[in-house]
Amino acid sequence: MPAKINDGLTNDQRFRLNSADKVKRAHDKYMNKPGMEEKRVQWGKAWRATDKGIFTRNRNHWVAAGIKEPNEGWETYWETFKNKKNCETCGVTFSTDKKWTSNQKCLDHHHSSGHIRLVVCRKCNGSCVKTWDSKMNYVLLDLHRYFRLNDV
Repeated sequence: MPAKINDGLTNDQRFRLNSADKVKRAHDKYMNKPGMEEKRVQWGKAWRATDKGIFTRNRNHWVAAGIKEPNEGWETYWETFKNKKNCETCGVTFSTDKKWTSNQKCLDHHHSSGHIRLVVCRKCNGSCVKTWDSKMNYVLLDLHRYFRLNDV
């Protein structure tokens, strides 16, 4: 009777680890079947249209823009962002059109600290940046991104 291996892995994980090339070939064979590329594209479009897909896209955009993750988690900001109907600065009704417009919804944040300020329209977001942040804050944002991306 063979000795039991106590490495903390399940049999499936151990199999995949020991036969990674075989698993990759099987995966590639399945994914390269005729029509699979079209199915992946359709699945991606369907997923991006779901609330989870829209949330993920926005969260990734916010992280790339230098917005800090809140203590309450991204879901809290997402609910606030999603439910706002009017700009918190000028009161204009947000556009639901997917095209770029001046009354499209934006999440305004302080560029040096990364903390969220308001849910505003694009027009107010542009003017807030000019009013509230100096040019030095753009340098700070670039430094923030550099240090975050390079784990410094």
